Amino acid sequence: MVNGGGVMTWPSGAAAAAAASVLQRKRLPRTLALALVASSSLSSFAYLRIPSSVGLDRPSSTNTNTFRNYMTRTKPALMTMMTNKNYILKYDYVPDILERRDPYRPGHLELAKRLIEQGKCLYGGPIGNPGMTVPDGALFVFADEESAASFAKEDPYMAAGLITGHTIQEWNVILSKDT
Repeated sequence: MVNGGGVMTWPSGAAAAAAASVLQRKRLPRTLALALVASSSLSSFAYLRIPSSVGLDRPSSTNTNTFRNYMTRTKPALMTMMTNKNYILKYDYVPDILERRDPYRPGHLELAKRLIEQGKCLYGGPIGNPGMTVPDGALFVFADEESAASFAKEDPYMAAGLITGHTIQEWNVILSKDT
């Protein structure tokens, strides 16, 4: 599928086959650079017109590094988007969270603020149905999986039994306002 006019995503492991198929089907010119994003879960690639002077129109084992260098210099937002992995920590709260959280809230917020200052926690806050008066959980976005797991382990809300369940999921940012 094509998203954002130049970024394509597939389930992990299928990107290489999909890329080859798109190149053949669309008969894309060789100056239309195609680069597979090198990661443990090869799940996306980007394509855009790149001047032939960059050197990507010739087969080469250095094309991936050449592409990364070119993208980092000329399209930093797209390059960041292609390689940006975050981790979502989702909490499920007890139904009476508002009545029980007060003694633990300062420690909970202090932990989150410390991780934000360190650049490990990017966002956080309560979630629930639109117009909620009582949140049914919380969502946090972390820069790495270890920070998400550490937050959950150290959170005073967890120790106090205010969290009935939690998950940590990888989130690959494909679209953003910067692309």
